[in-house]
Amino acid sequence: MNKDKITFAATANNSKKTYTLRRYVNGKLCTKFRTLPMNQQEFDLCWYNTDGDWKAFLKSEEYVIIKSYFY
Repeated sequence: MNKDKITFAATANNSKKTYTLRRYVNGKLCTKFRTLPMNQQEFDLCWYNTDGDWKAFLKSEEYVIIKSYFY
């Protein structure tokens, strides 16, 4: 059984207190998300998020999908 490897890259926007997330599947960019604006405490805590944390975050409805890439 071949399991896909999912990783995330997060870029912070300090002035808007949002993160742009890029989800990669097997090293290829799959989807780009943007979090909704956060309060300062939430924003600071997300700075240390792991791939697992971002995956769990995407189960919430606190983001928008910017673009989906098909390959």
